[in-house]
Amino acid sequence: MLENKLEAILSSMRGAGRVRVMLTLDRTNEQVVASSEKTASGENSSSRESKPATVQSGGREEAIVLTEVFPRIRGVIVMAEGAGDIGVKFALISAVSTVLGIDEKNVEVFVMAE
Repeated sequence: MLENKLEAILSSMRGAGRVRVMLTLDRTNEQVVASSEKTASGENSSSRESKPATVQSGGREEAIVLTEVFPRIRGVIVMAEGAGDIGVKFALISAVSTVLGIDEKNVEVFVMAE
């Protein structure tokens, strides 16, 4: 989805032409779910059982999601028809770096094959 948004906005830059974008991520999305713990104590031992806390939703049981951790973007490749123009190339690098909050050295721009 993010790649498609980037392609749409970058292709609207003057001189960029058609644009394709590829992102590399350091992991997939991760959900942090609430858990419920039950402790059982015996005469000589105790045990702790942990399981996801759930809620009924639409007739089915779903885990309670506390937060979602999104992946960090490691790098971006941009293929653009107009990347042969050095001004366009640097504008694309700057735009990608700004919108994603990553260092410009993690963005590579190449001329798209005909």
